Amino acid sequence: MRPSNDTAPVFSTRPLVSSDREALERRFLSLSSETKRFRFLTEKPRLRPQELDYLTSADSFDHIALVVRILEEGRWIEIGIGRAVRLRDRPKFADLSLLIVDQYQGRGAGKFLLRQLAQLSATVGIRYFQATYLAENRTIEHILRRFGAGPTELAQGVCEAVLDLTRIPCP
Repeated sequence: MRPSNDTAPVFSTRPLVSSDREALERRFLSLSSETKRFRFLTEKPRLRPQELDYLTSADSFDHIALVVRILEEGRWIEIGIGRAVRLRDRPKFADLSLLIVDQYQGRGAGKFLLRQLAQLSATVGIRYFQATYLAENRTIEHILRRFGAGPTELAQGVCEAVLDLTRIPCP
């Protein structure tokens, strides 16, 4: 159920923790093929056990992972995950990924999540996000451009954008 035009969605975040492993696997299976492809840049029918281990092992310094929630009818519903993973060879940079459940896309959760990740990342010395995405993913391109990042095409159909965290307003 979408909120009415005069009611802005209310979002919050919490850290993604290892006990989220089973819920993450269930949510992943419920995603559309397009959403999975946009996030992983390839067809991805399921997550391997090693991937689930990695995705739920954030340390809040080199690997920040947040769950975004929306308040609906008095309860919090978990609708997405975002992460920033510090690049070993460039410690002021982190790889950015955002994933919002299909039925909640386009409601502002991605922008909210990006702001939250930027705020936390800045506190641990990360200054830039690097995002790699499929050129056809106009949603992420729009979000990145909104915050000042212009894409560079890496290979046919794959783009990269670098986002300066100082250009992202605090939540």
